[in-house]
Amino acid sequence: MVYGKPAILAAIGMRCHVEVKKRKDDMIKVIRKGHPDITFNMTEAMKFLDECSRLWNEGRDRNDWSELNALLKPVEKGQKLIVAKSMEALRLKSGMDIRVNSDIPFGSGLGSSAALAVAFPAAMAAEHGIGLDREKINEIAFSIEMYLHGGTPSGGDNTTCCHGGLVWFEKGAEPWILDKEIPYRLEGFMLVNTGKPGKSTGELVQHVRNLEPKYREQRVNDLGKLAGLMLDVLKMKDFGKMKEIINMAQESLKELGVSTPEIDGLVSSVQEAGGAAKLCGAGGGGMVLCWHEDTNELKKAIKGAGFEPWETELGVEGVKVKK
Repeated sequence: MVYGKPAILAAIGMRCHVEVKKRKDDMIKVIRKGHPDITFNMTEAMKFLDECSRLWNEGRDRNDWSELNALLKPVEKGQKLIVAKSMEALRLKSGMDIRVNSDIPFGSGLGSSAALAVAFPAAMAAEHGIGLDREKINEIAFSIEMYLHGGTPSGGDNTTCCHGGLVWFEKGAEPWILDKEIPYRLEGFMLVNTGKPGKSTGELVQHVRNLEPKYREQRVNDLGKLAGLMLDVLKMKDFGKMKEIINMAQESLKELGVSTPEIDGLVSSVQEAGGAAKLCGAGGGGMVLCWHEDTNELKKAIKGAGFEPWETELGVEGVKVKK
């Protein structure tokens, strides 16, 4: 889903848990399972946000956010930005301890940054007694994603994380939750991790942005048309056609230069077994979504390609606050 074209997005059965506790000083500590703790004060957070804002504005003038992408590529810098942006939006002035436990592999194409961009402000607001509806949470999350992904992201990832379910998303239009059009569970899907991408989402988006316009637009338009076809076939439960559309989408993504040899090998294995597969998110590695009528055949094809299958649900609940 790029350059204003529509897409059908699905909230997956993995959660990002964020717990916030107020402090009496101005220190902020982010404790994330599997990552080093990050500690900074409010002044440092706001100074860092100012630097990110400067680079974002300069990137807008050049239509090139490479400098901002490079600054935010380290995980700790991205988390610092999420904290600072959330604090600015919520007008928070006190320090806090933030504990993060996410099931979503970082940088895998599953919207891990969007999940954080949604969960952080939701948890901060709850701890400080600030009432936020999903629309406001999504607005804050999108402002964070604009920095994390270099420029003008679609907003689809944060919208899907926030609202959940299956979402028809088109930039500039109200998201359409497809609970009535597709009232059944999508089954038989598996995720496969092909390895951490060598480039960030922002860098991959910049790569596509730098392609020759006519070449890029043809493939982007094809992807938009496939989304419309997918909606129709899902309504009709035409899973044979669904399989064709998934494979056609992967071919367009490959031509845009965001696939990898590892992804291509996995896709070929699944297709040869009679299934379908396409990369997730910006590509460059990370997760691939696979489907086959026979899950045993799908598992066999995935393992035959040298990977492990990961069963998942599609269309789960969005953000929620637990007291």
